[in-house]
Amino acid sequence: MVDFPQTPRDNYEVFAILSGPSQDYFPMLQIIHVREEADAADVRTLVREFFVWVRCRYPEPLTVAAIENYVRVQDIEGQMRELLTRFCPPTADFLLARLDGVPAGIVMTKGHSEGLCETNRMYVRDAARGHGLGRALVAEIVATANALGYRRMMLANDAGE
Repeated sequence: MVDFPQTPRDNYEVFAILSGPSQDYFPMLQIIHVREEADAADVRTLVREFFVWVRCRYPEPLTVAAIENYVRVQDIEGQMRELLTRFCPPTADFLLARLDGVPAGIVMTKGHSEGLCETNRMYVRDAARGHGLGRALVAEIVATANALGYRRMMLANDAGE
């Protein structure tokens, strides 16, 4: 079991760990709690990329239709328009990871029921994978959820459960 901090950092930077051939270069990883429109615009771009990635990853016609239905029913575009007010404390948060200043990954959490939050929209760009972004995003979203008062976290599924 890993103990996570009780409170999230407003923004933090860490050196990402490389497992590739160039051990001399350590990219800078920054995780931002999205509060500014410029960061929200980057999140919107990554959310749209996420859904393109899912469609490419699961190209079967019935699966693509289910994804399209999910995007419509969940009103993803509406959620993205309201990102700065919908996904903010005290009940929610959206995180943006930057690698060397370039938007590279996202994750969000929001309240589901008493003491339980739902986490989804976890995505790291292909070009940024292998640098610890996913692990850092998960650690920070768990700490953030804890600071928001949640004691349990669930991953969202396409059924909305």
